[in-house]
Amino acid sequence: MTAAELTEWVAYERVYGPILVHERIDLGFAQLSYYLVSLLGQKKRGQQYKLRDFFPGWLRDLMRRPDDGKHLGAALEEWADADD
Repeated sequence: MTAAELTEWVAYERVYGPILVHERIDLGFAQLSYYLVSLLGQKKRGQQYKLRDFFPGWLRDLMRRPDDGKHLGAALEEWADADD
């Protein structure tokens, strides 16, 4: 796979969501957990939970990263170096 193809797939996932099934299942379980906790009335320190509190770690990390081309370029270079 070329760097251009990888970039296209990364862009596709940002628009349409994850391609891999296990990532979509993680999000589904996050939603299910959120709804169950909301229905049971559990609260954390006087505040209501938010859906993002139940996101898997990989998604929380992705949401914290800056959304700029420099970060994407650095990640692609890191993956390319690891492949050598």
